[in-house]
Amino acid sequence: MRPKLPTRIQYIIATLDRAGAEGQLTALLTRLDRSRFEPHLICLTRGGHHEAALKAAQIPYEILGKSGKADPLAVFRLRKLMKSFKPDILHTWMFTSNAYGRVAGILAGVPIRIAAERAVDSWKTWPYKFTDRLLAHWTHSIVGNCEAIREFVAKETGADRNKLSVIPNGVDVSLFEPKDHIEAEEVCFCTIGRLAPQKRIDLFIKALSSLKKQNKNVSGVIAGDGPLRNELQELASEEGIADQVEFIGTTEDVPGLLAQSDTFILASDWEGMPNVVLEAMASGLPVIGTAIDGTKEIIKDGETGFLVPTDDADALAAAMSELTDSVELRSRMGKAGRLRAESEYSMEKMVERYESLYTDLMTG
Repeated sequence: MRPKLPTRIQYIIATLDRAGAEGQLTALLTRLDRSRFEPHLICLTRGGHHEAALKAAQIPYEILGKSGKADPLAVFRLRKLMKSFKPDILHTWMFTSNAYGRVAGILAGVPIRIAAERAVDSWKTWPYKFTDRLLAHWTHSIVGNCEAIREFVAKETGADRNKLSVIPNGVDVSLFEPKDHIEAEEVCFCTIGRLAPQKRIDLFIKALSSLKKQNKNVSGVIAGDGPLRNELQELASEEGIADQVEFIGTTEDVPGLLAQSDTFILASDWEGMPNVVLEAMASGLPVIGTAIDGTKEIIKDGETGFLVPTDDADALAAAMSELTDSVELRSRMGKAGRLRAESEYSMEKMVERYESLYTDLMTG
C-alpha cells in the first residue's frame, strides 16, 4: 500500500483548445488545493491554447495522440498510464473522453469514476446514447454544469439520480472591471462567439438594423470568427448598417471589449452554460439572451437582463430598445449581474464545489 498522499485525480479531456469546457477544466486544475489533491491530465488528441497556464501552475499533463475518430488502442494506452499514476479518482470531460476514459478506468481498477457532461447533446444517435447508458452503471458521479443537463442525462441514460449533480461554471470576476454606466450619445451592443449557425449572429444584426430604422443611436461589435463571417458581413451591408457593425475577429482581450460595451447579446439556438454570459455579468453589463437551456438559469429575467424567444429578431430588438432608452436600467441590471456573478458563479465557488464532490466520494 502506498503512503497516504493527497487524493490523486486523473483528468482526461480531448484537447486543450481555446473553448469553454477546456478553459473551465484548466481553471479548476490550476486552483485545486494541492495539499489535498494531486492532479494529472491526459489530453486524448492534442494540446493547445491552455497548455501555457498548466505549465505555469506546474500541472503535469500528457498528450496521448489518439488517431482518428475510433482508436481502440487508445483505451489500453490510457489504462497503462492510469496503472502508472494510480489515481484515486478518474474525472473525464465530454463524450469522447467520457467513453475512452471510463472504459480504461474500469480496466485499470480506478476506485472512483466521474464523468462531466457539458451540454444537452441532442445530436447523439443511438450508438452514443447506448455508450452513455452502459457506462453510467460503472460511474459514481455524472456532473453537469446546469440543471437542464442533469435532466437530459437522467432521461437519456436512466442513471440513478443520486449519481447526478450540478456544478455551474465559474468566472474569475477579478479579471473584469464592473461597468460604470453613464449617459452616452451612442449605446454599444456586443456579442462574442463563433460565427456559426448555432450562435444566430444574424438575429443580432437584424435587431440592430431595426433599432437604426427607429433612429436609435446604437452600434454593434461582433467578436469571433467562423464559416459565416462573409455571409454575416453581407447581411450587415444589405441591412444598411455596415458602418455601425464592427467585425473584430477573435479577441485576446475579452475584458477590454466588454468594458467598452454597454450591453451583451447572446442569441443562440442552443448552449450548455455559456461562459461568455458569466463574463458579461462580471463586467457589470446587462445581458439579453435567448431563453434556452443554461442561459435561462444564469440570467434573471427583468433583474440582470432579459430573456427572449429563440429565432425572434423582433423580440430581441424590443429588449435592446428598452435598454437603449434607459441608462438607469442598464446600470441597475449591470450591478445585479455583477453581484450574481460574484455570489453564485465565482471561480472560487466552482472549485469549492468540485473539491467537496471529491471529498464526499472519497469518504462516502
